[in-house]
Amino acid sequence: RPSSGRRQESMTKRQRTTEKLFSKAFEILSECPAPTKNGPKLVGTHDGTFHCDEALGCAMLQMMPQWAGSTIVRTRNLEELAKCDIVIDVGAVYDHATKRYDHHQRTFSSVLGEVHPDVPEASRPDFNTKLSACGLVYKHYGMEQLLPALTEGSGLPAILLPVIYRKMYKGFVEEVDANPNPSPSPNPNPSPNPNPGPSPLALALALALTLTLTLALAL
Repeated sequence: RPSSGRRQESMTKRQRTTEKLFSKAFEILSECPAPTKNGPKLVGTHDGTFHCDEALGCAMLQMMPQWAGSTIVRTRNLEELAKCDIVIDVGAVYDHATKRYDHHQRTFSSVLGEVHPDVPEASRPDFNTKLSACGLVYKHYGMEQLLPALTEGSGLPAILLPVIYRKMYKGFVEEVDANPNPSPSPNPNPSPNPNPGPSPLALALALALTLTLTLALAL
């Protein structure tokens, strides 16, 4: 059994990793905190068993200045989700205007290759994989917010961002999007998974690290 010293050392390493990946610390809660004047923004996603797409989507948001330090609220309660500034992978709504990004609806068919002002024209061809939660975040925020944040101080000319945008999607994000898009659960309030595995934060950190390394290789 690890000693308290080893556990403390492990926690310190995780903290240093978090600080390198994210500019601000953030919390993961099961319900929205009481509103405050200058409180953090709220990112809503589903509770229960977590998946790579919403974990990666949340990690992407945390790496953007606009969403850095946002509290992640894991719930299926629609009243709680309505309080959130942005919601991904839950809610059965895809509406960029209201920042709702679910992909489980039977009518959902969005792909990165479709015409949209947030996707550079040069980056659209040949991408016909149906988007998941992280793909929707990447589609709408990847070019204008995520990549500038990740390449800040690298000296990369802005003219190359569409190339990186395409390579990042093809080499990494599309692999997550390619996972099956399950139909909504017939039970709107499923029982909590008794063995949920690693924490969402741990998975988000691992995926964010992979994202950063993928970008480094693309450069």
